[in-house]
Formats: sequence, structure tokens, C-alpha cells
Amino acid sequence: MSEKSGSGMIKGLEFVKGAMVETFNAFLRDLLRKGKAAAVLAPQRVPSGDMVFPALVSNPEMLHADPFAPVLPVAMAKMVSTLTCEGTLPGRVAAVMTNCQIRALIELVKLKQADTANVLIIGMDCVGTFSITDYTQLTEEKNSEELFTSLLREEPSLVEKARPACRTCREPIPEHCDILVGLYGMEEGILWIEARSERGVEALEGLDLKDIKDSGSRKTAIENLKGKRLEADKKFREEHGYIKGIEEVAKFYARCINCQNCRRVCPICYCEECFFCSDNLSQTAESLLSRARARGAFKMPLDTLLFHTGRMNHMILSCVECGLCEQACPVNIPLMRVLKRAASDAQAAFDYTPGRRPDEEMPLKVFREDEFSHLGEE
Repeated sequence: MSEKSGSGMIKGLEFVKGAMVETFNAFLRDLLRKGKAAAVLAPQRVPSGDMVFPALVSNPEMLHADPFAPVLPVAMAKMVSTLTCEGTLPGRVAAVMTNCQIRALIELVKLKQADTANVLIIGMDCVGTFSITDYTQLTEEKNSEELFTSLLREEPSLVEKARPACRTCREPIPEHCDILVGLYGMEEGILWIEARSERGVEALEGLDLKDIKDSGSRKTAIENLKGKRLEADKKFREEHGYIKGIEEVAKFYARCINCQNCRRVCPICYCEECFFCSDNLSQTAESLLSRARARGAFKMPLDTLLFHTGRMNHMILSCVECGLCEQACPVNIPLMRVLKRAASDAQAAFDYTPGRRPDEEMPLKVFREDEFSHLGEE
């Protein structure tokens, strides 16, 4: 996995209006045909045509990716984990990912749940994503490329429909990837293609790409974007700062039905058997009746608040705020209102940002003698 500084190799991929997706598909097919990758893992439209899901494609003729589709139905980091959790891949796979998923993948590597030794990571500028329901409805009028471009241009009517996690994302531009693909600050009809590792340089060699010069416009555009996202994030957390204390938290999670969809879609939750699905919390009829007699009444299903606080304690330091948990909730609990603040506060306490550096140890895996010394003896 690359370091943040990059390799200095910057190219351009030219496309005509309305053909950005197909031009990028040609680029991915070239990777396969020229032996740069044995397979491509990328979002691809399902046969029904109304949604995209990750697909692992080895045949160039079957590659019809839609990597600019502004929707995130599942965690791409988990898909890479599925491919690599048993060890290094026998052939190189080019994985097309946005930054939240790259950061989650870095955390999974640290947790020994993924291996990127033979993964060519292609990081995409992220303009934000819509919920699955909104995306399905919006594509009845606009295709993925048009929706992506509208978000890139920050059209208010569509930006407001983007998921809260995306509207307040502080890190929309990939840092640690082998090849960076960008549109922010670019001339119309040009995709920024930057090799950010030796592996990336090797992959781009021999491909039909245009030489371009860095005018600085991209850097300026990204700085402006990050400034807006930081302000949006600050405002979001301030608006929902009232959710604290056991009464407010219990009220917030009150309509939870204990489906645990949030755990299942989270890119960080990986345990084969979750404690909250085990026999540890099982209850007999007698114990339930005894509990009812002692308390007078209690809500069922049981322990939904315990589940949320326990899960949060387990994954909060590695939370990349992708918002998949909120999207998967069938009763529409706005989970990011709690998780964004809890994650940023916990990570700030340990001076840790998940996915910031591949070589940075996770706080709960290391111990520093001076850690929280102000809470104990000097």
C-alpha cells in the first residue's frame, strides 16, 4: 500500500461528455488485457439495471463497471477482506474503492483480517453517495454519470439528498492507494490519473494515457472541498450534541428491533460469532418472568441498548464514519448522529485516525507509559 506522498507520476484520461464511465471501463479492461491485473473488483450494475454491487471480473468482455455510481450498498473493504483473509492472493486484483473503504481496509489489515500484498488499490474521488432507495429513484431520471457530475458541481437539490455521512465526510479524497482517480479541479473531459506507489507506476506503464501538468487547480479545489466538509461536520455534531446521558441515549435507540443489520454491514465488525448473537445473553422463560416481577415491565427484544453501546465500544476507534450502519437500519435510526461524535471524541483522545497511516499501530494494541498520565500518578 502506498505512502501519502505519491510517486509523482501524473497522467490524464480523456473522455467525451457522457462517456466518462465507458472510458474508465476501457482503462480497467486494459489492466486485464495487458496482464496488469488478473481480475478487477469494482461496482458493476446488476442485471435488473437499478443497482450496482461489487463484482469480481476476470474477463475484459464482461467488465461493465459503474465506479462513479454515487451509491454504496455494501462495504467494499469487506469484499477485499473476503478475498484475502486467508492469505495473499495468487493473482493481482485491482480494487476500485472510495476513501472511507480504503481506510476501513487499512484497519482490517491491522486486525489481520485482510492482506493487500497483491491488491492494486484504485482510489476514487468521492463526491458523496445516496441511500439505496434514493439512488434507485434518482436513476429513473438521471444515469450514474449525470448524478456523479451533479454532486461534483455541488447542485444543492442533489447535495441535500446525499447521505449525512457523506455530506459531513472530512476525508473524501484517497490518500493511501496505488492509483488515484480524480475529477476535482480538473478540466472538463479529463480524469486525473496519479500513480502513488511503485505498484501504481508499473500498472500505468504502457497504457494509453495523456501527459498533463499539475497547475495547482486540483489542490485548490480539494482544499476548498475539505473546508466545506469540515464546517458541515462541525455543524452536524453541534446540532446533535444533546444526545448524551442515559435517558437521551435510551430514547435515541428506543425503536431498535435488534436486527443487528448495523453490525452486519459495518466494514470493521468481523467476528465470526458476535457476543450479542451467542448464548451468553440467552434467557430462560423463568428468568424473563423473574425479571418482569422485579422490574414490573421491560421492553422486548432485550438488551438493544447493551448491543449498541457494546458494539460501539468494540469498533469506535476504527470507525471511518462511512454511514453504512445508518443506511442499513430498517427503522431509520439516524445512527451517525451518535457515532460521528463518539468516534471523533474517542479517536481524538488517543490521537488516532483510522486508516491515516498503514504503519500506525491501533491504540488498543499498544501501550505507552505516558498515556493518560494525568488520570493517574505522575
